[in-house]
Amino acid sequence: MADPQAVGLCLKCHSVKTSDGLTQVNWLPAEAQPHQKSFTTFRHTTHLYLFGNTACHQEHHGRNFQLQHLSDTQCQTCHSVQFASFEHGHPEFVNYPYRGRTPIFFDHASHLGQHFSEMKEHAPKSCQDCHVPDAAGGFMQVKSFAKTCAACHEPQIQGAGMSVKGAAFFTVPGIDVETLASKGISVGEWPKFADGKITPYQEILLSREPALRDALEKLRGVDLLDLAKASPEQLAATEQFAWGVKKLLFHLVVDGQSYLQEQLAGKIDPAGIEIPRAALVAAQQEWMPHLLSEVANYQNGVKPPLPAAARSTPAPMAAPNEKPASGDDDLSALAEPSPSPAKAAPADDSLGGDDLTAEAATTPSPSPAPAADDDLSGGNLLAGGAAAQTAAPATTSTPAPAPEAKAPAEWVAVGGWFRPADSFTLYYRPTGHADTFLYAWLNTAAQLAEKSAPSATDVFRQMADPQAVGLCLKCHSVKTSDGLTQVNWLPAEAQPHQKSFTTFRHTTHLYLFGNTACETCHKINPKAEPVKFFRGETGALADRDPTHFLSNFSPLSKTLCIECHQPKIAGDSCLLCHRYHAGSTTEQIAGRNTLRPLLGEK
Repeated sequence: MADPQAVGLCLKCHSVKTSDGLTQVNWLPAEAQPHQKSFTTFRHTTHLYLFGNTACHQEHHGRNFQLQHLSDTQCQTCHSVQFASFEHGHPEFVNYPYRGRTPIFFDHASHLGQHFSEMKEHAPKSCQDCHVPDAAGGFMQVKSFAKTCAACHEPQIQGAGMSVKGAAFFTVPGIDVETLASKGISVGEWPKFADGKITPYQEILLSREPALRDALEKLRGVDLLDLAKASPEQLAATEQFAWGVKKLLFHLVVDGQSYLQEQLAGKIDPAGIEIPRAALVAAQQEWMPHLLSEVANYQNGVKPPLPAAARSTPAPMAAPNEKPASGDDDLSALAEPSPSPAKAAPADDSLGGDDLTAEAATTPSPSPAPAADDDLSGGNLLAGGAAAQTAAPATTSTPAPAPEAKAPAEWVAVGGWFRPADSFTLYYRPTGHADTFLYAWLNTAAQLAEKSAPSATDVFRQMADPQAVGLCLKCHSVKTSDGLTQVNWLPAEAQPHQKSFTTFRHTTHLYLFGNTACETCHKINPKAEPVKFFRGETGALADRDPTHFLSNFSPLSKTLCIECHQPKIAGDSCLLCHRYHAGSTTEQIAGRNTLRPLLGEK
């Protein structure tokens, strides 16, 4: 019955709709719904009175007539600026087509004028070696890093030419332990020659605890290597800070990834907590052999004794069977014996993911050399015993020198964890572009870099320095929106759901002009300094508003387009370059069409 060609032809004009499981035929045309208030309002009577038969939609001009087509006359019916044609009267372009800063910072002027001439073997031959149109033909995409940048920048990312080839993850900071001891403050074992500062990674983790965050703030600007003039408040903050560092190392060794997951829940990618236990245990055994027992005792209220030189009176010796002064709990089971030199991990070992237990195997003693008359074959001369060996002439040989292993940073040439000899720092060397460890921690630091947390902002500044290990922020820009800071890891991409007022098909023009098409329209502006809008004077804290920018290129000139876009050549219809219905697809489906002004997007 519902066949459009059935007797009566009812369904040829009347549509059918189904709502809430109920199917019905629409016998009446659409009617006004006074109780419904839509987002868009329009009064047809007003426009019919003003324009009469020149209204927008003119139906019933034949079955082949396109209702959505608008003539130039219709477009200019409402626009305040009216003109005869594209060539005569159309306004000059303003900054077109550059509407914002690119997510990836790339200075075309310096690359074309200097870098490509110095590295001709890697330089692109044309713009299309790096840029390619998308499937729709309108948007020009950037090719992958491997195809465009890796030849020059991959070695730099991995540390080529840098004095420090890894990011310092954990370090034992330098502290004036002697002054602390003279004031009656004990921090237990502390490497005598440690003189560095904590890393941004450590500060992120230490700042998760409010008391430690306050201590860090009190110690900003304080020289921890010389506490002779420190105030009592600063000394107390130093003690808290020192034990915070020790507890951090304790939890990394004992709890590992579970601790990092707990501290950074929901704020870090799993790749950011993949720290090999071998590296941590080996470092802890060398730096602070008794760390585990010291921290366990400290958490139970038992501090280690002051160094002998700092005591005013000798500390009483405990009886052989006397329990520790911590109470009824016997903590001796938590204490580990001091490792002998044979058990300690080599200081200059490069450390991978293999597990390293606290009890390293000792070097076996060499067996004594056999006596000259010993029968090593059990009396069988045919088996090569002592008698058979004496028949061979005596020879002497010079043993070959034992080869030396490469320096730790070079041993992990393709990325990994290492600790230089006599160093109190554990480093991570990037594996290359898109390193997952640096990616995870930079994202975490960006999330924590809120306006209300100056310390977190400072940490992000250190990690996001364009010259920091990995050089991530040398190319990737940072933007802040609604208080959220994020790193732009990907180049600009086409947004199919966004319908801009101006449309342009690169594929058509590339087909017509070939390899010279890009340079024909996009001309370098030698006076432009786009770097200021990416880096500014404060490095990673430059302006993060992507709409605040200066393009590498001069705006397009209308003259370029007029050469072809004339009525009898390529055409100059308004709808050839402009959309009537602009905005996002979501808005259009919801009935909220955005009509953009003829002069361009705002």
